Amino acid sequence: MARVVIVGMLEAYDGVQPGDEVWGVNCTYWHQHNLTRLYFFDPLKQWPTMRKPEEFYREVNALDIPVVTRVHDPAIPKSVAFPIEELTREFGVVYYASTLCYMLAHAIYEGFDEILLHKIHVVPSCFKYADQKACLDFWCGVALGRGIKLTMGEDVCLARPYPWDTPLYGYLHGNVVAMEIGMMQRAATLSMLPVTFTPVDGTAEVAEAVRAMPSAHVSRYPVAETEADVTLPRNHTMALIKRFAMGERPPAKDGTVPKGDAQ
Repeated sequence: MARVVIVGMLEAYDGVQPGDEVWGVNCTYWHQHNLTRLYFFDPLKQWPTMRKPEEFYREVNALDIPVVTRVHDPAIPKSVAFPIEELTREFGVVYYASTLCYMLAHAIYEGFDEILLHKIHVVPSCFKYADQKACLDFWCGVALGRGIKLTMGEDVCLARPYPWDTPLYGYLHGNVVAMEIGMMQRAATLSMLPVTFTPVDGTAEVAEAVRAMPSAHVSRYPVAETEADVTLPRNHTMALIKRFAMGERPPAKDGTVPKGDAQ
C-alpha cells in the first residue's frame, strides 16, 4: 500500500516506514532529514533568513530531491513546476488556501492509498492558520471520497469540527459559554478552555453509539506533549516558525547535522 507522510514545520515524524514518500513544506528539511520531496511556494523575500537566497539554494540543492515550486526555478535544477492545470482538470475546482493544500491535493492526484498528516496545526494550537482549516478539510473530504485512508495525530484538528463545535448537531449540545469563548478565540489567540457536550433530550443512546463507532478511513495516533507545548503559548507553531525564519535551527534528536547545513 502506497503511503505519503506530509510533515509540518514543528517537529519530525519518527514513524517513517520503508517505501514511504515523505514530503516537507518550506524549511521542514531542517528537522525532517529523510524527505523525498520538498514544496516551496512562498516568495523568498517573505522569509527574513532568505536575505541571502544563495544560502537557501545551496541547502535545498544539497538535499538532492525534487522541489515542487510554482514555476521551475533555474537556481534549483531539481525544481518542478506544480501541475496546477492537471489538477484543475482532474478535480474541477480551484481552491488552495496554502502550500499544504496544494500538497494534499497533489497526494490525492498521485493516487496514494494512505495520507499521513503530521503536525499540521491550524487550531487551536496555531490560530495564524485557522483560516486554512476549511480548505484542508475540503481536500480531506476529497481524499475520503476516493477511498484514501487518512492518518494524523490527535493534535491535528482536521476532518473534524472546531474543538468548541459539536460533532453531532441535533444530538449533542455544546457548553454555550465555552462555545462563545471559542468563537472569540478565532480572532484572539487565547488559551483554549475545555468544552463539554451534553446529549439533547432522547438522543443520548444514539449519540454515544455513533461516537463509539470506529472510523474505517480516518485514524489518529496519540501525540506526546512536547517541550514546545509546555513552554510556548497556544500559537507556539508561529513562534517556532519565527525562530526558524530567523535562522535558529532546532536541535536534531539524534545529534546529527541536517543534510544541507553548513558544516
